[in-house]
Amino acid sequence: MTIGRKSKIAIAVVGVPVVLTSIWGMSFAAGLGDWMGNWGSTGIERGIRLPGDEVLPDAENMGTKAISINATPEEIWPWIAQMGVGRAGMYSYDWIDRIIGSGDAVDGHSATVIHPELQERKVGDLMVFHPPSGLAYTVAKVSAPRLIVYQGQSLSQVTWTFYLLPNDDGTRLITRWRGTKSTGAGETFANAVFGTMDFVMEQRMLTRIKELAEEHASDVRNVAIPLDVLK
Repeated sequence: MTIGRKSKIAIAVVGVPVVLTSIWGMSFAAGLGDWMGNWGSTGIERGIRLPGDEVLPDAENMGTKAISINATPEEIWPWIAQMGVGRAGMYSYDWIDRIIGSGDAVDGHSATVIHPELQERKVGDLMVFHPPSGLAYTVAKVSAPRLIVYQGQSLSQVTWTFYLLPNDDGTRLITRWRGTKSTGAGETFANAVFGTMDFVMEQRMLTRIKELAEEHASDVRNVAIPLDVLK
């Protein structure tokens, strides 16, 4: 039996991210997990207690990533506030998101403009990640334009924090995953796979938020965002 051209293309499209994830997953398991889970962050940033850590006080696993952005928190915040599947997208690799079923976005791809109608975020709001499986977190804490914390159930209870820390050079965007300890070889392997996908997708997300915030700072200042959002 021969495989048709369309089938070969489908296998290639689906297979490439699977193979890449497998390679990175082996790297994660081989000892690169700490670097991947803490990409871009300094030792001080990894060691300090961030606002939002108290949402999951008994967490035993933690990963802190960070990036420097030449913009103010007010200029960065709108890009973070509008994130989400079914909203402005995840600012990552759209082609991968489409393959896995997380490609729904108001613009048909990750947004490159600010959407004023997507700026309000309050405790209890959903952050959808994967509609086919129903995976979604809820906003557990928000303080615009500096902090938003999502909480949900993945392999265990987890939180995902976005914290904007201004400095003399602009702003450090710090993200932090916190979760309970892995139990058993199966969960450890699953964490390696999910940790790898998180590294690939979140690194791209942080880089893209930086690009958008720096390129469109004046656009953000000119967009009519409700005053009670940037309080």
